[in-house]
Amino acid sequence: MFNKKLVNNLYDTLLLGIPILLFSWVGLLGFYFFEKGENIDVGKFGDAFWWWIVTISSVGYGDITPVTIAGRLFGGVVIISSFLILGLVVAEFSAIIKLLTHKKKYGLDTYKGKDHFVILGENSLLAGLIEHFKDEYPDEQLVIVTDKFSENHYKGVSFIKGDPKDPYVLDQANISNASLVIVLADDQVNNPDAYTLVISDMVEKVNRNVTTISELTDESYKKLFEKSQLDFFVSEKSLLSDLDNYDDIFEIIRGKLG
Repeated sequence: MFNKKLVNNLYDTLLLGIPILLFSWVGLLGFYFFEKGENIDVGKFGDAFWWWIVTISSVGYGDITPVTIAGRLFGGVVIISSFLILGLVVAEFSAIIKLLTHKKKYGLDTYKGKDHFVILGENSLLAGLIEHFKDEYPDEQLVIVTDKFSENHYKGVSFIKGDPKDPYVLDQANISNASLVIVLADDQVNNPDAYTLVISDMVEKVNRNVTTISELTDESYKKLFEKSQLDFFVSEKSLLSDLDNYDDIFEIIRGKLG
């Protein structure tokens, strides 16, 4: 995800930078056309190109200056282009530095820990679940995976931004080494339970040793949940209270952690 974001930034920069460079080259060609034969310092294209390099880089040696009105106008085009390019480069470097220093905050990093707990999805139960885990199991590492918010608002919790049903996002959350995964129902999709089953099935295929708890919103899907590979499923209304009764699950996980 981080690499994709970085590539997108570079792509946007190129989309803006290439037209500016072409605009600058128009200034260079115009400068050469009008200054050649009129300016003793511009005898060949290499002289004009040297002047363009010095100007576009904002060095400005002053060894070559336009002497014709048209040359000065086209020189102005190059100068304006140099300001635009400089601003674009500064903005891009700032964006890259921001990405590098805030990867975890914006959910762009990859979680590398093992035997951690993962919550996939986000709904009104998320905040309560986080508090429950932090209070009851303070030593366990918790990872949230969702595309519903852009930055992490929870202290002591890792965050991966992305769609929970995206295999790449699951890999970022290191599902293959997780001990427990809770799949929350997405109340913004047409069929939350079908969505939950798809994600839960993906988790089980990636890590058959993980304990999976999924949220059930519609009792009519109960039989499908029972036939699935899920370890546990709980109703939407009783999710938090049911989790309080699953202390034996966490004891098993702690046993695996040693």
